[in-house]
Amino acid sequence: MARRTSRPLTRAAAFWDSSALIPLCVHQGLTPRAIALYKTYEAVVWWATPVEIASALARLVRMSRLDTHDWPQARRLASNLADAWSVIQPSNTIKA
Repeated sequence: MARRTSRPLTRAAAFWDSSALIPLCVHQGLTPRAIALYKTYEAVVWWATPVEIASALARLVRMSRLDTHDWPQARRLASNLADAWSVIQPSNTIKA
């Protein structure tokens, strides 16, 4: 059901919504707290999280809260996060 990275868990796991991951990609008021939580909890996300993050970053660009020059760095940070998180895949059990 969940795709794990090949490395073993070193911290407690917690479900992370994409709204909690965005401050790890773009400096916001919640960024220091998000970093502290990320150091404490392994990220577990649902399968559509990469789409949600891309959408949120694009929205920040449209709202002029993320400069287009900072967009590539935010996407790289999101990609680095994706390399480390575990993914809950869709299943009939979850959909029901």
